[in-house]
Amino acid sequence: MTSSSITSKGGNKFIGKFNVKIKGITKVVNVPFTYSESNGKGRFIGSFSLNRLNFGVGASSWMLDDNVKVKLTLSTVKN
Repeated sequence: MTSSSITSKGGNKFIGKFNVKIKGITKVVNVPFTYSESNGKGRFIGSFSLNRLNFGVGASSWMLDDNVKVKLTLSTVKN
């Protein structure tokens, strides 16, 4: 997962455009996230959904949902 752009939506809200690569297949995904900072530490929190079939993961199934929700939390430290 690599970012290609990040757009501010005001305050601590952003939308990142990311290239997500799974099993050799790359798709562009928009990921809404928030950023907060306290005591020199930052935290990004976001989530997005993917259709696993678009990446060649498994086959269609009545028991398994095709859509997968991905939740991200990334902590950073300023140097």
